[in-house]
Amino acid sequence: MSAGPASALAIAAGVGRGEARPSDVVAEALERIAARDPALNAVVTTDPADSLRQAEAVEGRLADGERPRLAGVPVLVKDAIWVAGWRVTQGSRLFADFRAPRDNVAVARLRAAGAVVVGMANMSEFGCKGVTSNPLHGTTRHPLDARLTSGGSSGGCASALGAGLVPLALGTDGGGSARRPRPCGCGGVQALGRLLANGPGFTGGGSLTSVLAPMARSVADDGLRLCVGRYRAAGRARPSAADPGRSQCTAAKSSFSSVASAGENSSTILPWRATSRRSASSITSGR
Repeated sequence: MSAGPASALAIAAGVGRGEARPSDVVAEALERIAARDPALNAVVTTDPADSLRQAEAVEGRLADGERPRLAGVPVLVKDAIWVAGWRVTQGSRLFADFRAPRDNVAVARLRAAGAVVVGMANMSEFGCKGVTSNPLHGTTRHPLDARLTSGGSSGGCASALGAGLVPLALGTDGGGSARRPRPCGCGGVQALGRLLANGPGFTGGGSLTSVLAPMARSVADDGLRLCVGRYRAAGRARPSAADPGRSQCTAAKSSFSSVASAGENSSTILPWRATSRRSASSITSGR
């Protein structure tokens, strides 16, 4: 497993202090993807020009005095979740040329919080199996051992996180899609019920049972991402009493308090990473 980027908390804090520029952070993430992903096949679509435009927009907001909670943080999005103007294929040849007309609300909230989409992550076709392979994009490999599967169906997110390409990703989970890949060195939260708003996007099939699933390299980052997703006006300091996400966000923050309390300096890594190699040996190949 490769050393990865700083945590989302540390990136946002550094950007907020003026120690880093979002465009530089995003450019570094794109360089990591270009250099490391060919061996993983975790990222199926990138649009560097659009990602850098997003980063420059965040810089403009910072210059205007805003302090978005995820300022400049690079994020991958599973290839089933709509990102406006981007190709979203669900790993199927049927959707090889489909471009999303709008952002999923969760993506819109990430952008409002200052995060920057840097790529779409591979998945099993229509999210219908627990290994990440499909006829359109091929097989995603485990970051520790290319002979092994990264799990699925959010295996592209997991492999990219484990390899240190990005600190955060947005997957989906219906029956373990974001939790099963934890031996890659990351973790996912199945956001049950209406904890994270979803849509617009694809309907039918797995979308009827699956929910959005924040994924990260650290527990603190995953907790922050979960809370940001609950805000109606993502990026403000805290949800208002009128926001229906307030109670859920408070509960989520409490769940992560033991590590998130370390704040921007938190480097607590998910406990699964310590046993990744042992766990990986028990996973069957995705071929």
